[in-house]
Amino acid sequence: MNRSLARATVATICGIPAIFLIFYGVYGGSPSEYLLVAGLSDDNPGWSGFLYPWEEFRKYLSVFFHIGYWIPKLFGQTGSWIGYHIIFCTLLAVRGALV
Repeated sequence: MNRSLARATVATICGIPAIFLIFYGVYGGSPSEYLLVAGLSDDNPGWSGFLYPWEEFRKYLSVFFHIGYWIPKLFGQTGSWIGYHIIFCTLLAVRGALV
């Protein structure tokens, strides 16, 4: 592939979402949509971390993220991503079994 074509492709793939984010991202949707859900576990330890505090209709959005946060903590590996991977693999396996 030509180098200039590769650069143009990368610029297009990165540039179009950046343009949409600049014009629509700041004012679109609610501010809670840009929040990293996994970070709620640090701010809300214990049982309150299982509930998503900002939107009533997505109250249980952070349940699996909070479980993934606590799995490494139980084994003394604070800050590890392995809990999130375990939860994702489990959810994927359950989905595969159901479908």
